[in-house]
Amino acid sequence: MTLITYPTRIHFSDGVLEEALRAELEAHEFARPLLLCEQEDADSELAERVQAGIPRRADATIFSIDPGDSKYDTAEAVSSELLDGAIEVIVPFGSARAIEHARKVRQKLHQRMSSTNRTAKLIDIFAVPGVDGLPNPCRTAFEPSLSLHDAASRSGLPRIIICDPSVSRGATGEEAIGAAMDAFSRCLEAYLSDAYNPPADGIAVDGLLRALTRIKEPEAAISKTARRELMAATLNARLAQQKGIGPTQLLSDILREPHGNRLKSGPLARVLLPAALQGRSVSPERKTQLERILGAKSGDPLDKSVEHIIGALPFAGRLSDLGLTRDDIFAASSQFDEPLNSGDKAAMGGAMSIMEAVL
Repeated sequence: MTLITYPTRIHFSDGVLEEALRAELEAHEFARPLLLCEQEDADSELAERVQAGIPRRADATIFSIDPGDSKYDTAEAVSSELLDGAIEVIVPFGSARAIEHARKVRQKLHQRMSSTNRTAKLIDIFAVPGVDGLPNPCRTAFEPSLSLHDAASRSGLPRIIICDPSVSRGATGEEAIGAAMDAFSRCLEAYLSDAYNPPADGIAVDGLLRALTRIKEPEAAISKTARRELMAATLNARLAQQKGIGPTQLLSDILREPHGNRLKSGPLARVLLPAALQGRSVSPERKTQLERILGAKSGDPLDKSVEHIIGALPFAGRLSDLGLTRDDIFAASSQFDEPLNSGDKAAMGGAMSIMEAVL
């Protein structure tokens, strides 16, 4: 049986941030939001815009994430600092990492509340993604034993997503290309997954086409239209992942985790994706569709077609060029000792060989 759920409300428009955030907070009668962001965004124009969207009656708390902190560090720090304050909603903004940390903060706060109130509800997340979009689902989100409520919360899709392309006006060309590369990787692996989810397949194909526009023109100016299309691509990439997390994204998350915000998912995807696609079995129908989308020659191996497209991007070609060592990949591979139901389990058998091939 396939269960398809998209329980997320999305605002998507240029300049919609302040109005949408204020309307949602008022509609849900949330008066104590926690604003969560990277340290570099705490005093930014984006932070000012988010604060401008907080209703006057609300008492907002802002917490910035240290560059080297893991999501566990952030959750512990927030939980310790907010012992005396009730948080009704978490509003992460500016980066996928901030949204990822918000999920762990929510889990930690829920554990604390549940210790005194067994009927405590999960705190909502109202996310304001930046140029790099939303984080991957939690790695255990697709276990068949999970209830619908648990699966939705672990998947990490926020209750509300406010996609305002204008928030990425300050993004560099490298950040935009990295986001496009990451979206391309997610959409491609979602489309290749054996999980049966026709809506997600359609979303993945649409995301691929939008991401390819930026990848094929990396030197083009980041116009208003380009910002909108890139944000659409990153949103589609995340929604398509209801089919599961692909090998590239799983490895990227695990490799990045010990390094704070030093490692970015886009450059890692550029290195890992072709290796993850080597020898990949693809149905004739999907291969024909991908050849059309990628502009590849009929019969060419998929990994070669993808390498031809992404090979000229201004990113390192090997993990060692990103500062990773053999110790890093051994530590990452050890995390695959436990079974992971990613929707793409067959492709995960060669996790170590994928990383060794591109070290």
